[in-house]
Amino acid sequence: MIGIIFLSIFFFLVFYLLVAPLYLEIDSDRGFFRIRFHHLAMAKLGLTGGSLMLDMKIIGWSKQIDLMARNNPKNAIVKEKMQSSKSAGLPFRKWWMVMKTFRITTCDVSFDSGSMPLNGMLYPLIYGLGNLTRKHISVNFQNENRIVLVIQNNLARILWAFIISSITHNKNNRP
Repeated sequence: MIGIIFLSIFFFLVFYLLVAPLYLEIDSDRGFFRIRFHHLAMAKLGLTGGSLMLDMKIIGWSKQIDLMARNNPKNAIVKEKMQSSKSAGLPFRKWWMVMKTFRITTCDVSFDSGSMPLNGMLYPLIYGLGNLTRKHISVNFQNENRIVLVIQNNLARILWAFIISSITHNKNNRP
């Protein structure tokens, strides 16, 4: 009986990890770049007080690292000799199928090139791109650049795309 309970808890946790949303967020208004795995883990990169801060939170643990700090041996980058691998890497088809699993949930892009004539020439192109993608993409004439982008995915979709692309790739490469 206890084994069944532990097994069901284990399967529930694996299922939760597969379907929990993974977010990639870029927000120029608040000045951060964040990767968030539902409510379990988060890594945020942002500028605060003239320094680049990395804020990591995993369940109850949190850590802030100043990436611009000098004379800090904990933040020192250690260069290791990379071993050359003879593998071909990830084929384009697999990479493309995985990339198609990402969903843009929020897109608000507004930019100004600083040149009024260039903005005027780009306006119809960007307007058409916004209508084609059904996302808010615009050129403004107010010297304001902003981007708010939220991309969502989960591990189940990534694994499914990778498995399907592997099966179809192997079918095409059989002698």
